[in-house]
Amino acid sequence: MKRSICLIAALLFCGCSALVTTREEVTTSPGGALQTNIVAEPSPFFSKAITSGREIAPLLPPPAGTLVDLALMLTAAGVGIYARKQTKRASTAERIADTVIAGVEAVNNPEVKAAVRKASKVIGNGRDVDARVQKVTRIQ
Repeated sequence: MKRSICLIAALLFCGCSALVTTREEVTTSPGGALQTNIVAEPSPFFSKAITSGREIAPLLPPPAGTLVDLALMLTAAGVGIYARKQTKRASTAERIADTVIAGVEAVNNPEVKAAVRKASKVIGNGRDVDARVQKVTRIQ
């Protein structure tokens, strides 16, 4: 029993990123502009594992089954909270990036644009930066 609780705690604290998947959700704002939201949610593998565990828990003797079910519910709640924080963090980072891109585009300084392009190539996210710039400039 202690091993199960330790394993669940280890998964919760060490492996939360593997338990959560992210996806982009494109919506239309009231003004008609497209808006991309990044949504983090528990992975399908994790959801199936929790469901299977909760189906098996009643088959265990009374105190152990109840404790396993409680541990699974708490783990699912913890991963849900983690996914919510990841969604908020991704949304904030996206808004910050959009603000910086809009500022760079508003100034329209070729030296600044070249410096950003060079830095993105060095970091290795040039395609991602270019795609985000294209998306933001289309919205404006």
